[in-house]
Amino acid sequence: ISTDDQLVSGVETSTITFELSEDLSSFSVTDVTIIGGGELTDLNYIGNLTYQATYTPETGVTGSVSIVIEQGIVTDLIGNPNQFASVGFDIDTQGPQIVTFTDDHDDDIVYDFDNVNITVTFNEIISQASISVSGDVSDAAMTVSASTDSKTWMYMWDVPSGISSDVLISVIGSDIAGNSSQDSQTLSFTIDNQGPQIISTEIDDDNSLITVVFSEPTYYAYSSSDTTEFFSINTSGGGGDFFARATLESVNQVDDTTFELGISINGVPTGQELVSVTPLSDSKLKDFVGNYATSQQSSNTVNLNN
Repeated sequence: ISTDDQLVSGVETSTITFELSEDLSSFSVTDVTIIGGGELTDLNYIGNLTYQATYTPETGVTGSVSIVIEQGIVTDLIGNPNQFASVGFDIDTQGPQIVTFTDDHDDDIVYDFDNVNITVTFNEIISQASISVSGDVSDAAMTVSASTDSKTWMYMWDVPSGISSDVLISVIGSDIAGNSSQDSQTLSFTIDNQGPQIISTEIDDDNSLITVVFSEPTYYAYSSSDTTEFFSINTSGGGGDFFARATLESVNQVDDTTFELGISINGVPTGQELVSVTPLSDSKLKDFVGNYATSQQSSNTVNLNN
């Protein structure tokens, strides 16, 4: 008895061959004992005193299997019993399991200039592993860590510039038998490549304080004793005998998203003057991960009160 595969995975079958020394009175799969689980089907005579059958392993099992014909189970044409015969091989129908799945980033918010090292360790030797990042990377090959007996694999994810969304990272590993991991473990990140946007601009009744609200936590890009250097205001329109213009006098950050800009007015407002508020330049204000608020803003204008 022989087999064409010494290690049968969960996605494989093997061919078992029975070679005889002479014709038998009868021979069927019921004459064969399987030790270790699985099923033998499609037993056919192929000529030259040879039969072949298909062996299908049991799912969820790792171990050894023996295909056995016990002594005296079959007879030749005149009734002489057979001698004992067997063949042994291994089966592995269990996919590898993820033991640890980690990254080296301090938090789960990343942006274009980040490189995140992803590391996954399996419970058995892996022949290959791949990683996918939703919306960015699909089945990219990972690199094995040679010092871990091929159980630990790594990948450096270069965060893309063209995405601002939540993403999931998943990995698949294949063991030496060809079984794929079925773990549903994922890592989640928020890619933030968009700088803060002004979403609200309001002025108080006496034209002395403008309140600006950003779309996300926003911070000064550097330390300075003069916080007026982070914003710019511009006045357009107006009329009457004395054209009114607003001048920036002070800046105070109220909370993560809100700034109060103290202003003075030169002239007499008519209510037609439009004040625009922007960062002084594209490198003055930034969000948590480092994206700068640009001077191109919307929702950043307010009329003076007459």
